[in-house]
Amino acid sequence: MPVSYPIPNDGPAGQLLAAMGRHPFRPAHIHFMISAPGYRTLVTHLFFEGDEFLESDAVFGVKPSLVVRPELKEATNTVEYNFGLAKELYTRNVRPLSFVAANNKGSPR
Repeated sequence: MPVSYPIPNDGPAGQLLAAMGRHPFRPAHIHFMISAPGYRTLVTHLFFEGDEFLESDAVFGVKPSLVVRPELKEATNTVEYNFGLAKELYTRNVRPLSFVAANNKGSPR
């Protein structure tokens, strides 16, 4: 399972966090890059319920719709999540990344 970790805090980002009285930690999460022909590429992440840094992520990346609860199935932690892809709006070969997951009402909170 992923674990929480600190972002580098020995430079300007660390100075800013210190000035705001904030810690440098990211909650445990896993990244995804999902693509399909005719749709925009989705880059997102899922966070794990119960992490102590969910409410205070150093980079403010946590949204309730991205928090999941793993379930143990046959000795393996699993998560079910429905990702939504937006249709491609461009006809050229340029494919900008979409950095926001779709509103995911079917996912556990």
